Amino acid sequence: MRVRSIAAILLLGCGGPTHGSSEGATQPSDASSSDAPSLPHEAGPREAGPQEAPHEAGPPVQDCVAVPSGQWQDITPAALHREWWCTPDFNPAGCGGPGDTGPDRIATYGAHYFALAPSAPGTIYLGTSSLGLWRSTDCGASWVLADGGGTPVDAGRNWTIAVDPTNAQTLYTTAGYGTGGVYKSTNGGTSWTQILPPAVEAVASFVEKIAMEPGNPEHLTVSFHDACLLSATTPALFSPGTALVGNLPVGAPQSKTSGGMPGWGCLAETTDAGAHWTLVANALAWEGLDGPGQAMASATTWFYASNSPTGIFLTTTGGRSPDGTSPGWTKVVSGNVPGSVYVAPDHTYYASNGGNIIHSSNGADWSPIPGNGIGLSSFNGSTPFVQGGSKLYAAVYSLTPPARYFVSDVTNPSFGPLSADASAIPNGGANLDYDSQYGILYSSNMVGGFWRLKP
Repeated sequence: MRVRSIAAILLLGCGGPTHGSSEGATQPSDASSSDAPSLPHEAGPREAGPQEAPHEAGPPVQDCVAVPSGQWQDITPAALHREWWCTPDFNPAGCGGPGDTGPDRIATYGAHYFALAPSAPGTIYLGTSSLGLWRSTDCGASWVLADGGGTPVDAGRNWTIAVDPTNAQTLYTTAGYGTGGVYKSTNGGTSWTQILPPAVEAVASFVEKIAMEPGNPEHLTVSFHDACLLSATTPALFSPGTALVGNLPVGAPQSKTSGGMPGWGCLAETTDAGAHWTLVANALAWEGLDGPGQAMASATTWFYASNSPTGIFLTTTGGRSPDGTSPGWTKVVSGNVPGSVYVAPDHTYYASNGGNIIHSSNGADWSPIPGNGIGLSSFNGSTPFVQGGSKLYAAVYSLTPPARYFVSDVTNPSFGPLSADASAIPNGGANLDYDSQYGILYSSNMVGGFWRLKP
């Protein structure tokens, strides 16, 4: 889905309030405000469990408490007019151009990635396809356009969002098919700074996915939606001691970009929240793969899933050669793998492979979960799994109905259909997350909007 003629952002003047369509909330959006957002009170974290991010103290959010059980609800920001969306790849004659706001005339892929703020239960950041990045502090009952509009983040596709688990106001996102790069906000999205330095941008700037190390929000890796240019790669871009062959790390895969320029497979890495960056070898060069993405299990244990028949790769050395002569990545799963590896809170790993959900306790040895045969699919490296309490949830991404969701116990995995009626959801879920404070499952469904369920 590599289309650069995405419609301009639909902002004020498109009609309708800025609350979610399912709740009828009347909270004003104040989307033009330049002040820092009003997030739940940060009065210090309570003691957290071993696999749990600390939550901020404060009163419960009543709109979150009031979410009814067992019902999927459409909480797409109403100002975005989901009923007018059409995808330019599949409806080229029916979609509008930039600036069009009439019925059935908004060219967009819809609700892209989203992320919850672990330290502020009820806070959601919703990224879109060129329709802005939105924020809710009440579980989707009401929304504001986080920065008021007009920034590169609003005009680009927010393929990925990473939120600091200890600070709900610090987050990172992308502007894919726009200006590229990595954008950081320290005030809940009110303002943004592009933090990839020029030397890295010269190598690669079309960011695919941002991953954050569990327990260390200053350590991030960035993958790219294209090959990294050999011509701009220099030894100075690597951390001291990196084993190189010429200007590339040992074992770095090489390819050509779609434009024919020689390229290689790289990740950008920062250990100080974006102040400084280095490059490391990726598992695969671009070579036309649409949607590969990395996941971080620890400081040096990472996965790279091809989102293609190429499989899944593992590094336990942060992408670097372990001995100066051998590659830093090993293939651990062969065959078709939609999406990225999901790292569960207990550090069990989940992925989809050849129509089955597979899991691993060590990252190297994978086995199918008996009897599922769900055949998951995904979008641009998204993760169609999430653990919520004692349950695992999975979604099948598709552009047509029915939307299909599945559930399993964590202790004895075996997936079956989720009982909640999803017939109102126009297409399958691309990305899932779960708010453990309020027991709410969220699903981003691209042109199908953004939905929630209290199972």
